Amino acid sequence: MQVRIKRFLLLVVMCGLMLPGTLFAQTDDAARDVVLNAVQDTIALNGYHMKMKYNSLIQITQTDGLVTNTNTIQTFEGGVAQNGDRQFTRQTQTADTFENAMETPPFVVEQIVSGGVNYVNFQTAGTIYEDMLDIQPGWWEYDHLVESVDSAVTTSVIQQFVQTETPLEAVFRDNTVLAAAEVEPEVSDGVNLRVFDIELDALQLLLAESGDLLAASEVTATYRLWIGADDGLVYRGKGEQRSVIPYATGGSDSDPDFDMDNSGTVEFSISQHGESVEITPPDADLLNE
Repeated sequence: MQVRIKRFLLLVVMCGLMLPGTLFAQTDDAARDVVLNAVQDTIALNGYHMKMKYNSLIQITQTDGLVTNTNTIQTFEGGVAQNGDRQFTRQTQTADTFENAMETPPFVVEQIVSGGVNYVNFQTAGTIYEDMLDIQPGWWEYDHLVESVDSAVTTSVIQQFVQTETPLEAVFRDNTVLAAAEVEPEVSDGVNLRVFDIELDALQLLLAESGDLLAASEVTATYRLWIGADDGLVYRGKGEQRSVIPYATGGSDSDPDFDMDNSGTVEFSISQHGESVEITPPDADLLNE
């Protein structure tokens, strides 16, 4: 199990969260404006609560033909305040199959951003992860934690697991939303919802690769947003993606010696729109130095 978990942590650093790709041939400017305005209006609220779940299958094919599967289940939940303060808890489970991943103890990271300071707590004490990473359990200021770590791999894992942006902030931007199309409306929990399918500039978001490797890669995805018909706020998002990156067979000598096939689904929901969120930083006496 420990070998599988270490492999997953390295893969997370390389892959990150896959973003939606190309969907449409035509651009609906009005629909695109509705999407961007809804995202900005939701971000501007006094506060909101977000839940997200991401399931993925990463298949690595070595040059000798050996195939390794890594199934990952990630959940994310927390509150966001209008001033930028936020508190999240992330849980990650990984194994060679989805069923085994469900049985794996979760890797839990708690995060607080308060007053511009980023605090993180890798809750590894007493878990199978405690001896795998060079991280002392308990609360840290992010900068102090990074300074205390000697391993480049551990530093990359820390950076991956303490991203502060929500999908609304990281994905749906003016320079990444290429097009949107409105589809049939829906009603959920008594709320009338407008529904939009969205095209993002996924390749540029996903890959900082050579032109040849980019041309040889395959990235397909869909993303859908549910927006309140009356209040114009975001309520749900759901995406599916697959990316095939031929590092070994289509890349250069400096690329990894394997090909990667990553498929996954992501879904988030937003609730408690406009409710104030009070974020309290960890007690100074609890911080590691």
